Amino acid sequence: MKYMLESPKRIFIIALLLFLIFFIGFWMQKKEESAWNTTQALTIVPESLQDEDEHPNEELVPPENMESLPEKEIWVYVDVKGAVDKPGVYKVSENSRVQDVVKKAGGFTKEADQMQINLALKVWDQMLLYVPEQGEEIEIVSTPVISSQDSTDHRINVNTATLQELMTLNGIGEKKAEAIIKYREENGPFISVEELLNISGIGEGILSKIREDISL
Repeated sequence: MKYMLESPKRIFIIALLLFLIFFIGFWMQKKEESAWNTTQALTIVPESLQDEDEHPNEELVPPENMESLPEKEIWVYVDVKGAVDKPGVYKVSENSRVQDVVKKAGGFTKEADQMQINLALKVWDQMLLYVPEQGEEIEIVSTPVISSQDSTDHRINVNTATLQELMTLNGIGEKKAEAIIKYREENGPFISVEELLNISGIGEGILSKIREDISL
């Protein structure tokens, strides 16, 4: 009789344990799924946000408000002589002043007569800047010479000619004229007409056609 009374009690305890085991297992499974979903949500970026990351400033900076590209700088060559530490030909911006060129030439020597030099003078291409020594008299130049070559010389100066002027030469089209200008900007003025042979597309044949029509 006692055994029969204890059997329902055992069955109840076993059923309770099975229920607890099932409940704990179900709870842990839900917890793992929740953690996985949270991780996925953190790593997946919505397409709308991805598009914004690819073009972060597309709407912040309207095209009409963007700064224009800087203009190409133009270079000129100035021949510096006299009482400076390093006389020579210097390549400077066309907006440079005499003081900038003197600085490039190493500055004045102790013997230089600075009173005869206009440091504020704006330079120009093929300018000759002569710095006298103390006691030496020179004519102070205040404006550039209008023409750098003899008015009777109708040859094209390859060191100063414009694109259009170079294109008037026999066999020199737009591309070759651009190449000539680019070469002198990167390497300085031509020292001899034969130096034109260093330019791609200009050979002995073309040089012989234009030799009499060009100058340095």
